[in-house]
Amino acid sequence: MKFRADPSQEFGRRLKQRKGISPLDEVLEAWGDEHLKFANLMDGDTIFGNNEISNVSALSTAASKRGWASTIEFTHRKEPVKRGGECAPKKSPGRCDLFLEKDGYAYFAEAKLSELSLDHESDWASTLGVCWNSAINDAEKTKGSTQCDMLAIAFWKFYLPIGKAGRLDDLRIALITHLDGGHFDATAWVFPKVCEQEKWGDGYWYPGAAMALRKV
Repeated sequence: MKFRADPSQEFGRRLKQRKGISPLDEVLEAWGDEHLKFANLMDGDTIFGNNEISNVSALSTAASKRGWASTIEFTHRKEPVKRGGECAPKKSPGRCDLFLEKDGYAYFAEAKLSELSLDHESDWASTLGVCWNSAINDAEKTKGSTQCDMLAIAFWKFYLPIGKAGRLDDLRIALITHLDGGHFDATAWVFPKVCEQEKWGDGYWYPGAAMALRKV
C-alpha cells in the first residue's frame, strides 16, 4: 500500500497488508486528525510536542473516536521471569502503555518517544533506530504476558533551526521516503502548516512528528 497522501501535504499514512494490522488504518487516520485539529485550534501549540504519555493519549483518543475500546498506562500481570536459570514462582506486577480493542481485534502496545532534528536526511536509519529499537525491546518483554497481539510503537517529534526553514519540504520528503522504505508495519506523519513559525522565540521551528509501529 502506498502513502495515502502526497508528502507535501500536512498528513499521510502507510499500512502494510499484514494479517492482524489492517484494522488499525482508521486509527492512524484519526491520529492525524487529532494532531491537526489541536495545532490549528492552539495556533501552533501541539500534542506531539509534549511527553510520551501525551503522544500515547493522542493515539488512544483517536482510536476511541473510531469506536475502539482504549486505555493507557494500565497495570497487568507479567509472566514469570527467569532468574538464575529458574522462573520466579509468581507473576509480577507490570504496566503497559496502551490497550486497543474492536470487533475481536485486541492489542497491547509499548511506546517510546524521541525528539530529533529534522536535518538528518542522509542518516535516518540510525537516527530513528534508537527510539525504534527501544520500543521493540519493551514490546518483546511484554509479549509473553498477554494473549492480545503485541505492538511496538515509536513516536518522533522534530525540530528545525530557523536558518534551515527553507529546506523544510526537502527534509520532510526525505524523512517520509525513509519511512516508506523502512521495516515498519505501519507509519504515519503530521506536519501542520500552522507549525511553520518560531513559536517560542528560541530560534527553532517544531514542524511535525511521525510514528511507526510493528506487530511483534
